[in-house]
Amino acid sequence: MEEPRGPSRLWCHNVFLDFLMCNWLDYEVFADLGMLILRVVSASLIVHHGLVKVENPHAFADHVIAAYFPFLGAPLFWTYLSAAVELGGSFCLVVGLFVRPAAGLLAGTMMVATTFQLLAFGLQNYPFGQPPSGPAYTFEPSLAFLAFTIRIATAGPGRFGIQTSCQRIRPLKSVAPGSDEEAQRPSGRTYHPEALDDACMRCLCCGAAPTVKEDVDVILIGAGIMSTTLGLMLMELEPTWRIHIYESLPNAGDEASNGWNNSGTGHAALCELNYTPENKATGEIDISKAVAINEQFQVSRQLWSYLVKQGLLPTPKTFITRTPHMSFVEGEKNVDFLRRRCELLQKQPLFEGMEFTSDIDQIRQWAPLLLSGRDTSAGAEPMGLTRVEEGTDVDYGTLTKHLARAFIAKGGVYQSNSSARSFEQDADGRWRVAIHKDDLSAGGMMEVRAPFVFIGAGGATIQLLQKTGIPEIQGFGAFPISGQFLCCQNPAIVSKHPSKIYGLASVGAPPMSVPHLDARFIDGQPMVLFGPFAGFSPRYLKSSSIFDLISTIRWHNLIPMTAAGLQNLDLVVYLVKELLASKHDKLEALRKFVPDARPEDWGYTWAGQRVQIMKKDPKKIGILQFGTEVVSSADGSVCGLLGASPGASICVQVALDVIKNSFPSKSASWEPKLKEMIPSFGTKLNGDAHKARENMAYTAKALELWEVAAGTKTVPAVRSPGSSNSGNASPVDYLPLATNSATK
Repeated sequence: MEEPRGPSRLWCHNVFLDFLMCNWLDYEVFADLGMLILRVVSASLIVHHGLVKVENPHAFADHVIAAYFPFLGAPLFWTYLSAAVELGGSFCLVVGLFVRPAAGLLAGTMMVATTFQLLAFGLQNYPFGQPPSGPAYTFEPSLAFLAFTIRIATAGPGRFGIQTSCQRIRPLKSVAPGSDEEAQRPSGRTYHPEALDDACMRCLCCGAAPTVKEDVDVILIGAGIMSTTLGLMLMELEPTWRIHIYESLPNAGDEASNGWNNSGTGHAALCELNYTPENKATGEIDISKAVAINEQFQVSRQLWSYLVKQGLLPTPKTFITRTPHMSFVEGEKNVDFLRRRCELLQKQPLFEGMEFTSDIDQIRQWAPLLLSGRDTSAGAEPMGLTRVEEGTDVDYGTLTKHLARAFIAKGGVYQSNSSARSFEQDADGRWRVAIHKDDLSAGGMMEVRAPFVFIGAGGATIQLLQKTGIPEIQGFGAFPISGQFLCCQNPAIVSKHPSKIYGLASVGAPPMSVPHLDARFIDGQPMVLFGPFAGFSPRYLKSSSIFDLISTIRWHNLIPMTAAGLQNLDLVVYLVKELLASKHDKLEALRKFVPDARPEDWGYTWAGQRVQIMKKDPKKIGILQFGTEVVSSADGSVCGLLGASPGASICVQVALDVIKNSFPSKSASWEPKLKEMIPSFGTKLNGDAHKARENMAYTAKALELWEVAAGTKTVPAVRSPGSSNSGNASPVDYLPLATNSATK
């Protein structure tokens, strides 16, 4: 039996009086049983009102809506809406699903019903007089149901139902661990009676007291590329710190960082044309975003090089390989754009190796698969191609696993099958995190306490940030998009394509629709992937709940999300077209890159979820943001990474931003070590051509991307796409996005 809730209890020394005061009911389990009874009984008495409206909608529409609420208009619409709320809401109350919003909607219908009764029959001597029409007031049922549904909406569903309420960690007062006062508490801590409010979709009875309590220095939620990078960097900076990573899946890097789910392009803006937008009015090409992203990717290469030198990462060929990056366009106007883009980027130190050609023979040499079966006669449409031989292909799934092993080797603690359920900040600023473990303990709950929490849970980050209750997450929403790729494993075709080639998005299509034809190694198997073909799923993770999207809707983000949706109807149209695309449509899209593609050579595979940011905007009310963004509390004690690409490629820069924002007092003491790990720390490579060349040569040698010959000349060590390279999996990139606001 649970401990009594204490503050609401009226203690009596006399056992008989104690019984009469019903103190024996002062346990949360009885309160939850009472809420279950209230939910079921209320629903059973409300549901028939909805059925009556469905059976005879015109009666309610004519005699209630039209007669007493004519300003609403469309009486039948409001009739069916009311019926839907009463039927659907009653179902939700009974099964315990979306109980708060359902009860809120039912309260709205009861308010309308009560208003109608008062308008039609008046107060009827309420509250103390005898009703003229009988023993009861006509508004009596609707007013009672209004009170019931308000109570359910404000109190929550309790623990019994499909969607239950988890017990949040909310102590009555902060108590020092190990103190006498804590030792005197029978269950270790006392909870507020109202501390049942966060949604949990995984169990019918939850809220069990944590079985393990531990104080650490840093908590990292999610074991993807972001958390493992940050965790390992912090272990390098503070070897004595106790740093814990908690991952809900069995293995690190199995969700957003997995080889099939994440970008393997090594985003450096070498081939992604959406990073260099053209002003349609003036014709000017903005390369600033491309330069910034390339700069950030060089930071990642530097850290990986350091870790390889320190023996913390194994041979680089297990996670990164040299793969030329190319951009391909057709049409005179697009070829001119590509030529001007190349001329601008060639002037930047980080892009000096970029080449442009519109010569058919040169294109055939660089990208033979593009011209296989293509009309190249004199009257054919002109083509243009840029190439950067020093592009890379990164297997972020394998890299994440390497980083996790290095993190453990340095003394970090990594626990899989462990999900964060709730967050609460104590008076001393430290965060208490309730972790659910898939183990044999009662309730499977443990509690960990730390002054800093980072949430890098991929698409699920927004759900967890909302659970922290920090005001900085208000106004943020999320929109999930899935992706599908065509895959070819025919050796005769794969051998013709050793590169990654990006094209232009179709007119009116969003940036995420940029098509690309990529040479990949996945699970040691060479192949070519083409896509993306977008899809839609309300899940934030591939294996999470279909209610993810709905579960993050709040009063503070509803209007921004609606505004963002209305401003991006082209995205909606695009997604609908993609969802309706047939196999023939996808084959025709492929043939724009591979004209002689045969359907029997290409299968399809689903990639991971990409959760795009929706947030409030002072000018547009709400916007859909393509990119990544770090959301942090004002005191820097908790933060999380939202958004999608190019997040994996710039993970080290994001980690540096988190370190700077959350540990400002450590900046001076950590700077020497940070410069050892990242030689360009605090400077910009693109502003110094000599330093840029020197740095890229250093990382290329350390990561075994080039074989450095005598003197200063470098000779590319090109891999053969037809060769077996065990463990060199190359992840899928289907959202080359344009915005990164994670860096400062």
